[in-house]
Amino acid sequence: MIMLNKEQVFNLIKDGITQVDKQTPTDIKLSIDPIMFKYDKSTDEWYYHTKDFTKNIIRYTMLGAYYTESHRYASLQGLTYFLKKEFPEHSDIKIDIRAKDSDFRKYSGKEKENLMDAVNISVQIYHDDKVNLKDDELRNLIDYSLIIKDKEWFNELVEQYNK
Repeated sequence: MIMLNKEQVFNLIKDGITQVDKQTPTDIKLSIDPIMFKYDKSTDEWYYHTKDFTKNIIRYTMLGAYYTESHRYASLQGLTYFLKKEFPEHSDIKIDIRAKDSDFRKYSGKEKENLMDAVNISVQIYHDDKVNLKDDELRNLIDYSLIIKDKEWFNELVEQYNK
């Protein structure tokens, strides 16, 4: 499993936008409506339910003609696209967007940008580690599992061999 923190996620987004738009964004920030966050009592945190892929969650700034700033937005779907492009061998991607309750309450009612600075985004990328073995390799491992008397491993190997 690969873990990416907020800075790494933003760098990945920056690289992806640069490839697509042929221009590097000058600024990247989270941009989520605070109403979209739900409170989790067990962790004392506010979290964004990442099932809605169409909502814009990232705001980035590009320089336009005559160096005027142009704000553009990327959705969760766009972030997932950049992640899949960077990690094509993934088996699953989990995106977690959270803020501690104390930070969330401190900034609620104020500018959304201040609140977004307190929000953390992390990504977990899972890989399929399953190795496909040939029948003779499986038989050798089954024999070895018997020699070392590892019953659990033996059962797993026999199950895989019978498939």
